[in-house]
Amino acid sequence: RSLMAYDNPSGVNSFRYKIGWNLNAAGIASSWSQGIQIPGLGWEGQGAGISIVNLDGNPRPDMILMAYDNPSGDNSFRYKIGWNLNTAGIASSWSQGIQISGLGWEGQGAGISIVNLDGNPRPEMILMAYDNPSGDNSFRYKIGWNLNTAGIASSWSQNYQIPGVGYEGQGADIAVYNLDSNPKPEFIFMAYDNPAGDNSFRYKILFNPY
Repeated sequence: RSLMAYDNPSGVNSFRYKIGWNLNAAGIASSWSQGIQIPGLGWEGQGAGISIVNLDGNPRPDMILMAYDNPSGDNSFRYKIGWNLNTAGIASSWSQGIQISGLGWEGQGAGISIVNLDGNPRPEMILMAYDNPSGDNSFRYKIGWNLNTAGIASSWSQNYQIPGVGYEGQGADIAVYNLDSNPKPEFIFMAYDNPAGDNSFRYKILFNPY
């Protein structure tokens, strides 16, 4: 299990992750790695995500680190790829940052999922932002079709929006999993809601979304 935080010190942000080794049947790791730090992709993030996938077809997996950057004006998704993780979870090299247009001006969480949606040999990238307009929040996402071996999509879908689960979020994510007998997977959207008092995890399921 990999856990990642997008740290916001003075100046450039950084990705920081650690690995929990050998989860038992209760989901508890037998041990944890030291923290590993990778340079970030901007000065102010409003969400981040991590995905492990094999993009280049060799025996070692690759790591994608994504940040939802908040400059003046429109936000943007920015990601970088760590190639060929070794058995300690360290990449042999890192790509340059890749930037994709965002989904609003103010986010309160973001997520990434890599999954094969169309059944051809190349996977898709789903980028999601939990947008914070006046009033109810909304989950907004887009799909990058058929990532090549450099992690670049051949095309991008239109932007999609579904109602959120509160007015104020402090984190969000997306997962893709097949929950029913239909061969198409479901999209599971989660937000960490911040009402008065205790926070709560809130999620909703989009069945057969494409």
